[in-house]
Amino acid sequence: MPNAFEKLLDHPEFREGTFWTRKHVGSTETIFNEGDFGDEIFLVLHGTVRVSGDVELEAKRHIHPGVSDLGQDTVFGELVLFDKQPRSATVKAVTDCELAVINGAKLLSFFEKYPDIGYATLRELMSLLVDRLRKTNKKLFSLFAWGLKAHDID
Repeated sequence: MPNAFEKLLDHPEFREGTFWTRKHVGSTETIFNEGDFGDEIFLVLHGTVRVSGDVELEAKRHIHPGVSDLGQDTVFGELVLFDKQPRSATVKAVTDCELAVINGAKLLSFFEKYPDIGYATLRELMSLLVDRLRKTNKKLFSLFAWGLKAHDID
């Protein structure tokens, strides 16, 4: 069953070239970096991307752990619909990818014109965000427990 964003791309009024474009990305190519500004959201049409963060360790040493891999039919970069803050993570292609790059401002104006589609899409997006938050909380609590144990704190 197609998700709301797939249905959106198939909608006759949500035309490619006006509201969204296709982008081919080679494996290991960066799609955006943590701290970048942007107003596009992305749907993976084919391939896999990796979301990673920047973690500063002691002595200004940095690591870039992968947070999650996202495959076909997965949306990322969606936070730009809700705030104008910089990107909170880096996203790179793991494999060659084809992405739908959706203009966030035009998407919101489309939702105003077609509120039934907007409601269904935003509801699905909220479900996705809640799922990601729950997984993030679980990882955070596991890391916190590991840190306490590593320092012999009960």
